[in-house]
Amino acid sequence: MPISSYTYNLFDGYSRRRLAKNEVMREYDSQQFVFLIVCGTIKTYKEQQGRKFIVNICSEGDVLGLGVLFSKDNIYYSYQAIAPTELIEIPVETFDNLLRSNAEFMIGMLKYMSEKNDELELRISNINGKKAWLNFIRLLHKLDEMKLKNIVPDILSTQDVADLIGTTPNYVYKIIQKFEDKLLISFKSRKLNVINRELLRKVLLNQVKVSL
Repeated sequence: MPISSYTYNLFDGYSRRRLAKNEVMREYDSQQFVFLIVCGTIKTYKEQQGRKFIVNICSEGDVLGLGVLFSKDNIYYSYQAIAPTELIEIPVETFDNLLRSNAEFMIGMLKYMSEKNDELELRISNINGKKAWLNFIRLLHKLDEMKLKNIVPDILSTQDVADLIGTTPNYVYKIIQKFEDKLLISFKSRKLNVINRELLRKVLLNQVKVSL
């Protein structure tokens, strides 16, 4: 669930930052701001022991940098623009003061964060239930709604997909093969694209039974 138009209007006059495709912005370089995505797509990841671990794919209406406000741990994320992206820069102090003084804004942000938490819980539940393929379907649907093409390798690597859905790269290939056989996706020349949106929707809604 993206943030409301009310929140957009609150910050419409604030300064903006534009990121070119593949440009990276690191949270520890910008701790004084929270960022609202106006347009574009951002890959959020953290770096640990020389490897990048992807956390989420964010798009229009998502908020970046909330950890500066709510987390006492020094866990910093990096943001890479998958497509040209425009962000509104909101000073952390301003954002924090609005949360304390503006009830409508606070309720809207609580709903937004609750929705994001629900998404994470569902991902974990599917992993625990050995249904990483269902996380894969949800990820495909999300990226297809963003109108992104060549999901692998242009947007995500197979390791990125594995990190997001909670499995290994080898199992990702198994899932890709399964859904390619069902004519839901194409993986020609190792480029992953959705080719049957209606089938994708039906699988997502459990109207078509799938087993791996």
